Parts: sequence; C-alpha cells; structure tokens
Amino acid sequence: MAVRLFCNGLESWGDKFRQELCRQLATLQIDPTLLPVLDVDADPIPPRSVVLYFADNSSKSAAGDLEALKKYIEANVLVIPVLDSTVNATQKLPAILHPFNAFALGAGNYKALVDEVLANTWLARTTRKVFISYKRSDSSGVAHALRDLLTGRNFDVFLDDASIQPGKNFQRELFWWMNDADFVLLLASPAFTSSQWVLQEIQFASLATIGLLAVVWPSTGTPRPAPDVLQNLMQDQLFPLVSADLRGSGAAGTLTDEATSRLLVRLAEVRARLVQRRLLSLLPYLRDNLARKGYTPVPLDRLGDLEFAKPGESERSFVRVLPFRPNVEAIDELRDDLSRLAKPPAKAFLFYQENDVKDRRLAALQWLLAPVRGSEQPSTYRLLPYDGAPLLIEDLP
Repeated sequence: MAVRLFCNGLESWGDKFRQELCRQLATLQIDPTLLPVLDVDADPIPPRSVVLYFADNSSKSAAGDLEALKKYIEANVLVIPVLDSTVNATQKLPAILHPFNAFALGAGNYKALVDEVLANTWLARTTRKVFISYKRSDSSGVAHALRDLLTGRNFDVFLDDASIQPGKNFQRELFWWMNDADFVLLLASPAFTSSQWVLQEIQFASLATIGLLAVVWPSTGTPRPAPDVLQNLMQDQLFPLVSADLRGSGAAGTLTDEATSRLLVRLAEVRARLVQRRLLSLLPYLRDNLARKGYTPVPLDRLGDLEFAKPGESERSFVRVLPFRPNVEAIDELRDDLSRLAKPPAKAFLFYQENDVKDRRLAALQWLLAPVRGSEQPSTYRLLPYDGAPLLIEDLP
C-alpha cells in the first residue's frame, strides 16, 4: 500500500493531508510505514496504491508528471484528482485526468479525503455501507434527508421503507443487510427506545459487533435517564445535537445544513475506527478456535492476516479476517495477494461474521472464490463464515 502525491505547487495541501493521515493512522494503531506517502514514483508500484493529484486554478503539472500519471492509469491504480472545487474541473486538470471523477476538498475536508484513501487501501472496500436505525414517528424526516444526502455522496444506505423489495422476508433481509454494514447510524430521538424494531436492531448490531454512531437529540427539558445503549458507547460514537440543529420536530423535523455538515465530517472521521473495532473483535474468536484445534496462528504484516499450521507440520494455511461480508473486490484482492507469494498456501480462507450461513447468496460468493480454471493456483480457497459455532477448518476439502 502507498499514497503517491502530485502536489503541483500546493505543498500546503500535501502537508495537511499527511498530518490528518498520520492522526487517523495513530488512532487506528496502524504503523504509518505500512501506508507511506510518496513524492516520487516507486518501482514496482506497491499493490493497493492510490494516487492523489492536487490542483486548483494556479497549479501546473511538473515535467514528467503526465508520463507518470499515464503509467499509473495503465496499471489500473486508483487516481483521484483533488480540487478546491469541481467547478470548471477540466480547466484545472490535464486532459489525461478529465475522465476521472474529482474529489472536492472545499474549505479543507482532509478527514473525508483520508477516509477515501483508507477505503481504497487499508479497509479494502470502496463501498461505504451505513444502516440507519430510527423511530418513524420521531425522526423519519431526518432519516430520509440523510439517506438522500449520503446516497448522493456515494454511500450505500439502508432505510427500512426504501431498501427492501416487495415480497422479500423483511426481517431476514434487514439483518442480512445490517450484517454487512460499516456501522449503524442510530437516530437517538426522544422516544427511540419505545420502538421494539429499533431495540432489535441495536441488539443485533451489538451481537454482531457492528459499530454504532448515535445522533443524540437534545434534551426536551424533562429529565430522563440515558438509555443503556448510549451509556455503553464511547465518546467518539456520540454526536449530540442542540436545539438549533433541528428544523421542526417529530416525523417532519430535519437537520440544519450546518448540523448536517458537522455530521458528515464525523462520519468520515469515525467510520474507519468502527470498522476496525469489529475486525479486532473477530480476531480473538478466530485465534481461540484455531488454538482449540491444535493450530498455531502467526500474525502477518496486514492486520487481520494470519498463517497457521499444526505443530510439526510444514504446510501452512492462510486466513484473512474481514470486518464485512466478502465481495468481489475482497475476493479478487485475496487471489492477487496470494498469487504474489513464492509459494501460495494450499488452503486460504476469508473469515468474517455472518448472521445467516444458510443463505443461498453465499454459494455465489464461494463460487467466485474458487480458483480460476486452468490456473496453477491451489484449489482450496474458501469462505469461513462465523456465526458462533465452532469452525470446521480441518473438515474442509
């Protein structure tokens, strides 16, 4: 992993990006050397790299930059133009970057820029998935406005009355979707604890170790004890509102533009932390299961990657722990990473938490994970969904 910067005279942008990246990596307890920021080209290009090209009306490409950009594009490296504003973007960018969607930095939204980089490097999933949990009579206006806003910012958003097709089993689809969310956005409106559905969603999120970010309504003036769910959250999982943050009340109420802007910054800042906490909570389950079966797990450089073997055996297997359900990107990345090894492992697994291991959709994922026909890749690459039952690693073919 690496981030290649093209500053084009905007070194202050580069400095601020580095500072925010270092801050977030420190919070995530990730060694910054695992995600270096480069001002020159690396050869070979590190896997899962991201290129940031900074530009405004005053910037000009340095000699050799266009050839370097062409090399990254041809290698299918993600290239993100970063502009002060996307207005007149083509006038600010070289023609080679015109086809690429730009990131608008605005007044200095470096938290969101770092989140974009982490999504494409360390998190290994570009899709941002958020599940909105809310009580309709209290906060449906806020919920629908946030859904529209986040969808427009490339989030995949679940809202109960808009995300399930007719004829589907409502609760089954709801929990299937939530199990794969980055986090649950809880709208903690005045009466949210009176909704049995919201309480069920909170309970499921807790059991599945899915992070919560609670948007907490201001006190109405009537003293009331804080719900247990709020008392158990960390400070960075609380987003308190004040009365001035709300327009109207009840189902028709919405957030002000200023409150919404603050919330977007918080989402960018906390998303990676909530995802990491889920990953870290899964690692002990895996280690304990492996130890009970006589395996010795050995952590690798990437958080969540382990090798394991039984004492006295030379053949080692590989497992990657994911904080979400594997998708095509994760499966392709696993194949690519293992193909780079001098001796790929005979067995490799994707371990993650799954609420419904009998869902037929998992068979399609397993089919994607199977080796490419005609390749020399080892034949036993499998999903390893965890639903609380003992793992059956030695029973896999």
